[in-house]
Amino acid sequence: MSRQYLYHFVSGRSELLEEAVQARLRELLDTQLRPLMDQPRPFTEAIVELSVAAVEAVRCDTEIRNFMQKMPTIPVYQLFAGPSPHLQILAAEFFIPTLKAASVNGELRGDLDYNEIVSWLRSVLLTMILREDLDPDQEREMMRKFVVPSLLTGCRAPG
Repeated sequence: MSRQYLYHFVSGRSELLEEAVQARLRELLDTQLRPLMDQPRPFTEAIVELSVAAVEAVRCDTEIRNFMQKMPTIPVYQLFAGPSPHLQILAAEFFIPTLKAASVNGELRGDLDYNEIVSWLRSVLLTMILREDLDPDQEREMMRKFVVPSLLTGCRAPG
């Protein structure tokens, strides 16, 4: 396919990268991560295990690693954790069922919006993806220590 023909479908390199990453993340969600979403478990375990699985799936995926290595850090951040509605939708599809179940069970703070949580989790997970010094057990520990307490009932935002 020629570059000229390709640009009939996308406006530029950044849109092309976003489309490619979105397609690959959709594949990862459907093939590797969806089975984990359906496993019944307590909220704290579910959010930790889903997060670690997502980090490891993205970190270990050759195609996504190639995209990330070819891009400067700020565009990587903007692509994965920025305002992309397509990536927000994928992340919401992944996390919101667990968040809703926690809310029904009275475990999730009532002052939090699902989409805001998902947006924040995208930033947290991208940070973990970029930190190759962390193994899955260390990622779990960080999630249990910092993320889980901020979501649980009984924790309130200041002010």
